[in-house]
Amino acid sequence: MKLTEPMALEARISQWPGVVTVGIFAFQKADICLLATPDGVQTLRY
Repeated sequence: MKLTEPMALEARISQWPGVVTVGIFAFQKADICLLATPDGVQTLRY
């Protein structure tokens, strides 16, 4: 699946009742990513 309009999608999902966070990070980019791997957790910094 290709997200062609991530900001619009995040805004739309955020309006759904009960949604606390979306996780697309289109409006506020993530600085860090914790990625689970078979060898443990990798920390990716941006």
